[in-house]
Amino acid sequence: MDGSGDSSNKFMPIHQWCSRRERGLVPRFGDADTIHRTIYRSLEPKKIWNDPGRFPGIVRDYGGAFNLEFSPDGTLLVAACQKKSIVLFDPLTEIQICAVKNAHTECVNCIKFIDHRIFATCSDDTTVALWDIRNLTTKLRTLNGHSGWVKNIEFSKRDGMLLSSGFDGSIYAWEINNFTEYGSVCRRVLHVSGLLRSRLTPDENRLVLSMSSGYLMVIHDLDLANLASDLDGFYPNVYRLMQVGRQLIPMAARFRPMFYSKRKKNRIELVTDFPPNNNPEMICGLAMHPQGWCTLSRNVSTDEMTEWSVVHDIQELPQDEEMDEDEEEVVAREQERREEQEDEVEEPSNSGSDMAAGPQPSTSGLSRRSTRNSQMGSVFRLNVTMREMMPSVDANNEPAAGSNGNNANAGTNEPEPSGSRNNLITPPQQEPHGGEAGPSAQSVPIGSAGRPSMLGRRVMVTGRYLRSDIGSTDIWATEITFRERKNMPNPQVRNNRGQIYGIVSGVSSSASTGYTGAGRKRVTETVSKNASRMLYYIQESTTKQGYIKESCFSPDGRIICSPHENGFRLLAFNENCNQLQHATGIWRNENPQQLQELKHKQCHSSMVVSSQFSPRFPLLVTGCLLGKIVWHQPALY
Repeated sequence: MDGSGDSSNKFMPIHQWCSRRERGLVPRFGDADTIHRTIYRSLEPKKIWNDPGRFPGIVRDYGGAFNLEFSPDGTLLVAACQKKSIVLFDPLTEIQICAVKNAHTECVNCIKFIDHRIFATCSDDTTVALWDIRNLTTKLRTLNGHSGWVKNIEFSKRDGMLLSSGFDGSIYAWEINNFTEYGSVCRRVLHVSGLLRSRLTPDENRLVLSMSSGYLMVIHDLDLANLASDLDGFYPNVYRLMQVGRQLIPMAARFRPMFYSKRKKNRIELVTDFPPNNNPEMICGLAMHPQGWCTLSRNVSTDEMTEWSVVHDIQELPQDEEMDEDEEEVVAREQERREEQEDEVEEPSNSGSDMAAGPQPSTSGLSRRSTRNSQMGSVFRLNVTMREMMPSVDANNEPAAGSNGNNANAGTNEPEPSGSRNNLITPPQQEPHGGEAGPSAQSVPIGSAGRPSMLGRRVMVTGRYLRSDIGSTDIWATEITFRERKNMPNPQVRNNRGQIYGIVSGVSSSASTGYTGAGRKRVTETVSKNASRMLYYIQESTTKQGYIKESCFSPDGRIICSPHENGFRLLAFNENCNQLQHATGIWRNENPQQLQELKHKQCHSSMVVSSQFSPRFPLLVTGCLLGKIVWHQPALY
């Protein structure tokens, strides 16, 4: 049913609506949409706090306002500031109540209220802190566990657990009511490489994760108690690689049942559809609809030239049990083919070596190396340090500090893939049998040698948990920290620290196996297909990339406030400011549409990075990098 209403009340003044209500007239269809549209369009700046232009003598140097959060009853506003501080305000009088300096040892990133008086903060110092507004002189508790910047906090009332996520890829669940002499009881419920943000839906039934690889991961029917065991060994990046390449990776394909719609707990869904001109890479912003109907994400394209805000539907799709049964049959048949194929592979003659059997032709077009002496699905983790040297340095001849002098694969003359020069990491040589190897370091040459005019790159690889079957590792993924990627300095020497993951997938390359035709079709049937979830989108400004910009929904879910340059934009699902269920045409199989700009306001002297609506009053607050916070309220004339 369309919620547009007739044109007579489309621009009805607010006083006319009040007059009709005073006379006891029945509200007309569309009146509520018109009133909300009028109120949101009339938002104007009312109070400015910490404005260096107007009050240069009394400016508090707290740094940028990275996050703004209201208490559940809307009677308190807390700002997370760049320079290790948190500031508390009375949202009605716009007066600062108090400030806590040095609340953390690094910048404060996020604030989450647990109830009307207890709230939590997280920081780049890798810790989470609990505070009581009745006594802010000291922290209630400090929660230690993360190894990287902590960017998100969520609270599950159903489980009584505080969820924290950071750039280390881990999500920890803290039992804040269970405290021992050694600290709070916690456990890591999930680890995903490339995790940026995480959000719980208001009903706590879904957990949405945004990735640095340009997709969203939704966990439906969330069960925190069994999440760690259900997703043990699941690597969404590898599964996404299998989807894109349409090549079966057994260690990823075994998690196909996690995507079945009939699964009752911790069902996984990957959201990968984005606007036509948007090839997302870093999905840094994530906000949830008040009713949990959809999620709003903000991403940076791979060319780093455009930013986009995209609304995706995350509600349950109609279940098709027959399709699930067919998919189970396809997976079972494919497993039988692989087992038959393994029986045809000859066992290696030398039992002490890890030589893989050659590819065998089959009707399915798939072949698989022998796994007699290797464990499929094994993961190897290497700590690496990549150092770019000046042209005068010969990276292939100079031993690295802390290395043992061994150069693995130093003289290789293998051709480099196109576009990958000076970015290849050669896997370490095969270790002898004898269990796990101890920590070791070796210098691995990168790129081609003998080019003094080119920048050399040297990689220090420190092995962790290496076994004799690392020679069969065929998937290598490397990552560096988000800090060094976005804030890469320009001195003569640059260090990139990160990790390399090596995975024994048990599948050979398509080039060596003749993987085409019927085999590719069967693999396509086996791999889960991602449903189309995109509802709305809009292109954003790309001013000062590298900062996370916090968008938000209004309490009624009609409006999106999106930071835009030195101000903000109010975006609606359509020009009538309808609710999502009345505005969207996705139920009529219409294509995704652009969000409608309802209002654009420039009100700051620097880039706006945070915004938040009050859950109780018609109030919007925005914060910028200079630390200025602006209150916006309706100005009805």
